[in-house]
Amino acid sequence: MNYKIKSTVFSVILLSIVINVLWMVPAFYSLLIFDKVLPSRSLDTLAVLFSGVAAIIFFASFLEYVRGKLQISLGDIFLNYILPIAIEYTHKFNAIKGKNGPSALMRDISKMKLFISSRGLLSIIDAPWAFIFIFVIWLINTWLGL
Repeated sequence: MNYKIKSTVFSVILLSIVINVLWMVPAFYSLLIFDKVLPSRSLDTLAVLFSGVAAIIFFASFLEYVRGKLQISLGDIFLNYILPIAIEYTHKFNAIKGKNGPSALMRDISKMKLFISSRGLLSIIDAPWAFIFIFVIWLINTWLGL
């Protein structure tokens, strides 16, 4: 496999891990509001927590944007890698069979590029994090995790 494809896939997965960890922060924010801010009625604590969570959400949103751009470039890298192989196969097929090559191959490659560039791949990468979130909630409070 091409080095560019491997490094881009690794970057997308690494960004997904960081983004999912950052999206746990709002849940902890709400816990801290109920546990620390409301009982003490401390507006200073609320301001500090709010500014920190706002910065983390902004950073996570920026990383989501970068991950989306990387995913689009991953689709382009994949297309540039696989297209010459598919064209060569089509030319060999045309030379052997003497008729038009398999247009389904090009259509399938186009669909694969669209899948790699779409949100579907990110959903597959992000899906296991639901179990991690539930586990973390279970660690905090057993009854909430059940």
